[in-house]
Amino acid sequence: MTKTEEILDTLREKFGPKTEVVALAADASVRRFFRLRPPDGSPLVAMVDPSGGASAVNRMVSARNCLDGAGIRVPRIVFRDDSRALLVFEDLGDLLLVDALRSAEHERAALWYREAGRIAAAVANLKISETASCLQNPRLDEAALYRELEFFIEHDLLARRGVGDRSLVNAAREACREVAARSAAPGLAYAHRDFHARNLMVLEDRGLAVLDFQDLRPAPPYYDLASLVRDPYVEPSAMLEAAAREAFAASTGEHAGGGIDEELFALVALQRDLKAIGTYAFQARHRSRPRFLESIPAAERLAVRAVRSLPRTLRERFESLLEDLGFAG
Repeated sequence: MTKTEEILDTLREKFGPKTEVVALAADASVRRFFRLRPPDGSPLVAMVDPSGGASAVNRMVSARNCLDGAGIRVPRIVFRDDSRALLVFEDLGDLLLVDALRSAEHERAALWYREAGRIAAAVANLKISETASCLQNPRLDEAALYRELEFFIEHDLLARRGVGDRSLVNAAREACREVAARSAAPGLAYAHRDFHARNLMVLEDRGLAVLDFQDLRPAPPYYDLASLVRDPYVEPSAMLEAAAREAFAASTGEHAGGGIDEELFALVALQRDLKAIGTYAFQARHRSRPRFLESIPAAERLAVRAVRSLPRTLRERFESLLEDLGFAG
């Protein structure tokens, strides 16, 4: 019996032998998802993490409970089986924010981005001293941020772009080290880690719920905000970005201090988009998912946009670097 068959047997034993189980499409993750339709109950969603095992289940449960305790809407857990790295959640539907935006009026879209900004702020406002004990995820500190940028250099700059100029590669490494150091310097706040329109679910009451939260961890300030409003998959309009930023600032007390620190926001946004480019290149090359390459031009545009808000010396270094790498402006 295969592991998939074992999991299906477990689900049908728990929810009934006539439960319909349908595999859901995967994205970049190795996790697997199934929609369950028990004959005498509401639909459910099952998640299996074959690489993480029981520790992955514990991380997701802990993160879910932290967010729920902060008043953030997350799916309720109805069943867990640590031996199979299996969790079953309530089914919140099929309407992701990324899909809802395609037909939404501007006013409605702005309301969603304001709510998303408030959610990002609620995550950032979690107390690290009180929350860290229930999570096992490492901090996204200077060293971790730089490892992600090295991933970009390895999988995009060297492998995909084929850059052979050693001086250019060294210049990229030095600039990336500075981005990592400056991003982490002010200290860390909590972040969902992958907060964007594909991980926000639009509910029947038009509110938002948060998905894919297992990587909750301390990260640079504005990490989730940058992920939301500088998203290569969506590229929110200026109006939507402003709505999210205003709600975030109001909910974190940034307004009282004169607003968002634009230099820090730009650094974090740049790190996020370079990291995303590295991930897209890796997914295409090593996971045989060429569709990810389609998002690289948008990520390049967003990286160039972030560079324009950096301090002059670093801005000039990155402008020259990205021009040499052929980034789309």
